[in-house]
Amino acid sequence: MALAQTRPMFAKPRAPEVVPDPTIRPSGRVLKGSPATLQGLLDTAGPGDRIVGDPSSPWIGNWTINRRPDGARVILSSARDDVPLRFTTATSQPVFKASGRVGGLQWHNVEITLDPRVDYRGGQSLVELGNGSERSQLDTPRSLGFTNSRLFGNPGQDVRRGILTNCADFFFVDGRIEEIHQRGSDSQAICGWNAGAGHLVRNAWLEAASENIMYGGGPSNGAEVNPRDITIERVTLYKNPAWGRGTWNIKNHLEFKNAQRVKVRGLHCQNCWLDGQTGRSIVITPRDVKGRPWTVTQDIDIEHALLEDVVSAFVLLGWDDAAGPPSDQAQRTSRIRFRNWLTRISPGGKNFEISLDSADVEMDRMTFTGQNLFAVAIVDGTVTRLKNTRNIFAAGANPFIGARGEHNVIKHLFPDPVAWEKIVVVGPGAQAIPDPVNRFLPGAVATVANPANIFTAPATWPSGFQPTKGANFEGFGADVAAIQAAVLDAR
Repeated sequence: MALAQTRPMFAKPRAPEVVPDPTIRPSGRVLKGSPATLQGLLDTAGPGDRIVGDPSSPWIGNWTINRRPDGARVILSSARDDVPLRFTTATSQPVFKASGRVGGLQWHNVEITLDPRVDYRGGQSLVELGNGSERSQLDTPRSLGFTNSRLFGNPGQDVRRGILTNCADFFFVDGRIEEIHQRGSDSQAICGWNAGAGHLVRNAWLEAASENIMYGGGPSNGAEVNPRDITIERVTLYKNPAWGRGTWNIKNHLEFKNAQRVKVRGLHCQNCWLDGQTGRSIVITPRDVKGRPWTVTQDIDIEHALLEDVVSAFVLLGWDDAAGPPSDQAQRTSRIRFRNWLTRISPGGKNFEISLDSADVEMDRMTFTGQNLFAVAIVDGTVTRLKNTRNIFAAGANPFIGARGEHNVIKHLFPDPVAWEKIVVVGPGAQAIPDPVNRFLPGAVATVANPANIFTAPATWPSGFQPTKGANFEGFGADVAAIQAAVLDAR
């Protein structure tokens, strides 16, 4: 007697196992520092000591973290609560840097910047925590972070990164990073690729031309230092429209090229346009040198997101198209959840893009708005076990389009749809959508030609995009009130 085949269960993202604690716990001495004595104090301060500086003095220089990361963190802060302590580099080197097994330092109420006359095009970060050579926990900086602090470049000046975070147990809380951009290369507010476990970004405003936050993007040295256990909460990722095109290499807001166990809750992304890439706000794609099977993008959960004026909300790639398909299906992108998003797509854009082969992907309660879109979505590759539920898509000139331009891509792209239901396509031309979808997923998709019939009219942004109450649309689309409660606009 043949045994019945068991259908694989839909797998949800795993939560971060480690979340850094940014609480300030001074328990030692108060040490008064100066620019000349700071390096010595950083080297000799004991666990829990607090180093304070006079914010009325110029702190110009470059300092290195050499202390072991053991015990309570040392606090480096301004002597005054109402005035931050500003550190400035007058060279092309980082203001602070750490490498090897060092750490145990918390910057609080500080500013970090560079002299506007400095040529900073050498690819440096304002703060360099790790240098990318990390291979294990034994040679990785750890327990380093910022609270109530600001890092910034200057308009028109090259600076490649705010913080290079090849550092475990890292946090950036209640702060801002501004004016990060560099000609001829990518630039990031926060970036790490041999970063280890435990990263927290909370209550922050981050500006960068290429990727505001990126994990991965450099050569990974092994699974032990893979970026993982990443928590991002109440964060605004902003690109200044004044940066224009052709100078600063505009790309994405949030990119994961090597990341596991990621929880994003309360995300506000503003402005992403065609320049260095095609204006995708969020990018999830494993990317590294072929032969490094530990490079994966898995267990990523993004909830309560507000995306404004982007060409595409997200692109999801199952594997690295440059390196080729993985030999083991377990290496492909999997366990991805997008829940409760409100997105405004720019004219000529598309709601989202899916490419290559991924598994266990959930899209739930997402509202995509926009006019004169190119397509509802670009889909090139299968998604095994897809949940596509309670979503509202803006109609485009084209429906779901495959790599070869075919419009009827549903059956072979989603071979195992766990759930595909309560989908509404809104806008002129929407009536062309249901036939190819409902042919294989009966009753999955409905259409509304006039957006005023589903959104409050005239709709205000974003509160007006709560779907009209009623039997037909109850529970559809984004819960705008929940998004507004979760998102912080730090401007």
